[in-house]
Formats: sequence, C-alpha cells, structure tokens
Amino acid sequence: FGKIVDEAVAKTGAARNVANPKRGKVAISSFSAGFGAVSKILANSAYLPWITDLVMADSLYCGYVNGKPNPTQLAPYADFAQKAAAGQVTMSLSYSMIVPGTYASTKETADYLIGKVAAQSVAVDLVNAGGMHQTTEAKKGKFTVRGFAGNTGADHMKHLHNMWELWTLTSLAPK
Repeated sequence: FGKIVDEAVAKTGAARNVANPKRGKVAISSFSAGFGAVSKILANSAYLPWITDLVMADSLYCGYVNGKPNPTQLAPYADFAQKAAAGQVTMSLSYSMIVPGTYASTKETADYLIGKVAAQSVAVDLVNAGGMHQTTEAKKGKFTVRGFAGNTGADHMKHLHNMWELWTLTSLAPK
C-alpha cells in the first residue's frame, strides 16, 4: 500500500510538473470481500496518519465470538469510526440485509460500530438514484452508516454500483 501511494504521488507530481510533490488526502474504499485488504492497511500504524477517508460498500464482515461480531477483528474499524465520530476523518459505509450465517453480516458489523461511537440509528424510507431502498441511517460527526433493504446477490451488487453515493460523504467530494 505504501509503495502504491508513493508511486501515485510521484507520478501525479511528474504529470503536473511539481518538483517535490506531497501526499495529500488518502481515501480508501472497498466492496464486499475487499474489507480484507482494508483490514491489513488499517492494521499498519504507519499508514493510519495518511488515511483521511474510508468508504465501505456492503463490505465489513468478521467472525463471531460467543455469537457476536469479533471485537478483535473489528478493532481497527472501531478506532477509525471513533475518529470519524470526532470529526478527525470521514467514514461512510453501507450494509444490506444478507445474512451469511457462519460469520457476522455487514449489518451486524455496522451495528457494532454504531454502538462503539454511541451513534443512533434511525428509520428512514428513501430510494436513491440507483433504486436502492434505504431503511436506516446513523450519523455522528463524520461517521455515517446507511442500511438498505435487500438480501440477494443482486441487492449486494447494487452497493458496488452505487458506491459513488458513499463517496459524496467524503472530504474529497466537491462541495
């Protein structure tokens, strides 16, 4: 990850004819099983100061411990969520109603994070531009969770196709 970011900074600087380019905002995102790579990035303390925004589209799963989401696996996300709730970074995520059964769903992990930052999930009844039916939303500071109806593979894929909506909540979005 560090090499990729350094290369992007160097190539962007060269393309813009900047002698000593500096790293600016770094946003990372994932869809579905992409959370695995994000977990590795968040686990590396050298990268944490770089990351300003985290976008996760139906993409945070973990194992169970005593029937509940594994707090050890979710610790890096909980730390980032707390920073977002305090307004230091931005974190936006969505979840579907898919129930994997053998591991914690994106709804269960989202509920865990909502609890960790003491946010309140409220019922909403909205349909976005991609036709997704949003049923809940939780916000605190720059931490946002949007819950959507749907428990099929097609519903899951809508989170990828509508990831742009989560990006509108980031610090990189045009204001």
